Amino acid sequence: MKKIIVANWKMNGGVEFLRNYFSAGFTASNQIDTVFCPQFPLLNSFADYANKYGFFLGAQDCHHEFKGAFTGDVSAELLKEISVNYVILGHSERREYHFEKNEVIAKKFSQAQKFNLTPILCIGESLIDREKGNYKDFLLTQLSNSLPENFTSNFIIAYEPIWSIGTGVIATNDQIIEVFSLIKEFLNNKIGSDVDKIRILYGGSVNDKNVGDLSKIKDLSGYLVGSASLKRDQFSIISNSLL
Repeated sequence: MKKIIVANWKMNGGVEFLRNYFSAGFTASNQIDTVFCPQFPLLNSFADYANKYGFFLGAQDCHHEFKGAFTGDVSAELLKEISVNYVILGHSERREYHFEKNEVIAKKFSQAQKFNLTPILCIGESLIDREKGNYKDFLLTQLSNSLPENFTSNFIIAYEPIWSIGTGVIATNDQIIEVFSLIKEFLNNKIGSDVDKIRILYGGSVNDKNVGDLSKIKDLSGYLVGSASLKRDQFSIISNSLL
């Protein structure tokens, strides 16, 4: 199973930024899956580069309904029509700023899989939950309730502790390994041997300076990268660490 690196550009980057980013070319290794998740209006422009340089397109979200009067939202069906392959769901920023509940994320998950998009399901605890020691229960509840009753093994889990996103503070390898084991045990009870088909990523202040230590983590399938993915040279270093 290939490792994977996902660039979450969030609400950054425009048309000119995109041109400059790829002006010197780009190398996506065929040994790993490389995914870029830009703002929605950039997806069509990104498609040309994806075809040229061999990476995949990802979206930062999709709606939980098939279609309807949902101004400003985007359907999973449309994303698939414009060659999107992956979609980030349940990112902590969506949960916090858009008040997304686990149950809504589970519906989005179903829509994504219905149209053969690979969901990248984000889970992560706050600093308060971590310090209180109830982070395991929180993560298991979040994971369990963010998955629909019926799902296939075609999805990815991204562990992003909220206290590490954009703060420069990174979880220790032991902390990450503990959560990865928790996730694998949960999934094993749900889908048995198919758990080996599911890739588990780490996200949260990943950069070119700390990937050396992170790459030593057992069962690490790759990274969900935020701000560092906006810097092409840094992103390349992070990507190459997975080879």
